[in-house]
Amino acid sequence: MRRLMHVGVAGASTLALIVLAGGSAQAETPTYRLGASVDGARGRASVVFASATKLNPLELLVTDTASDGQHARIRLQVNSTSLNTSWVKAVGYGDDASVKGPWGPGMRIDRVRIEVCRYNGDVRKDCAWSQWQMSPWA
Repeated sequence: MRRLMHVGVAGASTLALIVLAGGSAQAETPTYRLGASVDGARGRASVVFASATKLNPLELLVTDTASDGQHARIRLQVNSTSLNTSWVKAVGYGDDASVKGPWGPGMRIDRVRIEVCRYNGDVRKDCAWSQWQMSPWA
C-alpha cells in the first residue's frame, strides 16, 4: 500500500506543506525536469524559473522503494554566482514525500540540482545527484 506524505520545507519534524512565496510563472517559461536515484530511493523535481530569484512552481517528490527501516530524503540545491547555496528539503518516512509551491531563497538562482539520499536515522548512507540545470535568467 502506498502512502503520500506532504512535508514541510524547513525541517524533518515539520509535517505540513509550507508555501514560502507567492506569484505566478510566465506561461512561456519552460519546465525543467530533474531526476536522481540511489538503491532504495528515487527522486524527481519539476522546476520553473519564474525570475532570477524565484522558482514557481517547484515540485519535489521522493519515493522510498525499500521496506528496510531506512528512509529517503530529497533536497534541492541552489547555486548562485555569489557562491551561496540554499536547500529545500523533503523527508519521506513512507512511500512518498513531496514539496510543492513557489519558492525563493532570497538570492540569485543561477542553477539547481536535486540530491536524493538514503538515511538510517540521521546517518546518511548513500546519495545521488541530478545534473545541474542552468537558469535562463543566469
